Amino acid sequence: MVDFDQLLEAFVEIVSPLRVFGIDPEVIALTASRMIRAISHLSGLLGESDRAPEPADSIRTRAPGIVD
Repeated sequence: MVDFDQLLEAFVEIVSPLRVFGIDPEVIALTASRMIRAISHLSGLLGESDRAPEPADSIRTRAPGIVD
């Protein structure tokens, strides 16, 4: 996995031409890298939710014969 510092440095290099317009490349890079990390984290959470049992299945497991 890519280190956060490496990701931030790469984004700073990519957006550094925007400095001509008065835009701070470090702010843009930090925002973009945080967004990418958040997306990867959320996709991991969504993958975990696919493996979670359905609520009805867990009730049937804990109370067999009561819920059918």
